[in-house]
Amino acid sequence: MPSLSRYASIVGIDRDVFMTVRGRSVSVLTIGFYLMEWFIYIGLFIFAQLFRRLIHPRFSDFSLSDPQISHMTYSQRELLFPRMFVLMLTGGITSLSGGTINALSPRYSVTRKWWNTHSTMLTILGTNAVQSVIVSVLKNITGQARPDLITRCVPNAESIGAGQSNIDIRSCGTDNLRALADGFRSFPSGTAATSFSNLTILTFMILSRVNIYQHATSSNSITLPMTGFPILFATLMSMSTLADNRHFLTDTIFGAAIGISSACLIYRQYFPPAWKRPAVTTSSNGTKFEQDLTLAYEPKRFFHDQDVSWKVDPAEAKGDTEEPQELTVRNLTKKKYQTNSHVTV
Repeated sequence: MPSLSRYASIVGIDRDVFMTVRGRSVSVLTIGFYLMEWFIYIGLFIFAQLFRRLIHPRFSDFSLSDPQISHMTYSQRELLFPRMFVLMLTGGITSLSGGTINALSPRYSVTRKWWNTHSTMLTILGTNAVQSVIVSVLKNITGQARPDLITRCVPNAESIGAGQSNIDIRSCGTDNLRALADGFRSFPSGTAATSFSNLTILTFMILSRVNIYQHATSSNSITLPMTGFPILFATLMSMSTLADNRHFLTDTIFGAAIGISSACLIYRQYFPPAWKRPAVTTSSNGTKFEQDLTLAYEPKRFFHDQDVSWKVDPAEAKGDTEEPQELTVRNLTKKKYQTNSHVTV
């Protein structure tokens, strides 16, 4: 991008930087960019967990006569789907499914399979990082009471005045301060956000693989239920928090919206939209090609002022009568064109 090149020239980085790996040129900036994304997503995820554990929520007073927050408290072992279990289950299923789908694709080269898998794992990590930050921040800011807050509080009768209805945490007799603080983190539902974010990605992967746009809906008696199963499973896990007295319906709906939005946002950074009809392009010899929705986008570039383009697999650029003009460098390749900058290829 020209604007980036203009500012980068100030610090002396006004062109792409290459290094030689096994006799081939590899972009240092492109590789560094993806490493930076991995570190950013990991950092965001760790920040979200620490923010939720170390920063207390906004404490507000509550009414002892409010039946909506007077339900029984269940321990982690008694929950239908504990939060960490949901994260490992949905994240594990999506990661395993993505790796399996990529590995069992005979029409793709090893390089393309590796790049698709890398993009899939980065998508899963990024989605969980984004939704975790949003959920953790909103939980502490809103300080919404859970349905089992009064049970967590264990009100101390000696600190409650005669006829007093509204109390705050100073009137609670519990010694479990962590559980009491968590009682003010009802909105939004982290379980719903986690399950919907991961399983929405799985839905996109299934949609891109089966490509339901190629067939009539009536012929998809197996495909359509298989596509909708992840969302149904996410709904089941999300609604279980209502039975566990951990969330209200609005918490679950908003958490699901966060999860789906995060999945759509991050997925589009690395893959074409699986929920749209594939684009059709026409080659120079008139042959029409339908976009393959399962293929991750090519490696990102920093500078467009160079007449160099990246390809994961040179065979993808091969025409009916033309030989590929790319040099494979594992996951990155560079065309041997003369550049506008002083880069030795």
